[in-house]
Amino acid sequence: MATYPQQAGKIKVKGVAVLQNRPCKIVEVHKCKTGKHGSGKVRLVGLDLITSRKIEEISPSRGTIQVPNINRIECQFLCYREGRATVILPDSTTTEIPVNTKIR
Repeated sequence: MATYPQQAGKIKVKGVAVLQNRPCKIVEVHKCKTGKHGSGKVRLVGLDLITSRKIEEISPSRGTIQVPNINRIECQFLCYREGRATVILPDSTTTEIPVNTKIR
């Protein structure tokens, strides 16, 4: 998984970050102010993109968190059969992808 570093204090809700070596969608961000002798902290809570498990990580606000590179493409849905969807990609090729949810 290709990632790049980002300052923990700049990560926002609905963003994506790597928490405990798992790609997560950020659902909560809590920022604590600096104390007399320390730096501010950021508590990030995210949902694992693969298992949907809640993961929490605390980091200094000036520390770095890895953020995955995500390439989004638009494709046209062609058909759904036995847990697999066939889609047409922008370069006019077709491919099948597994779908974990039921389509009504």
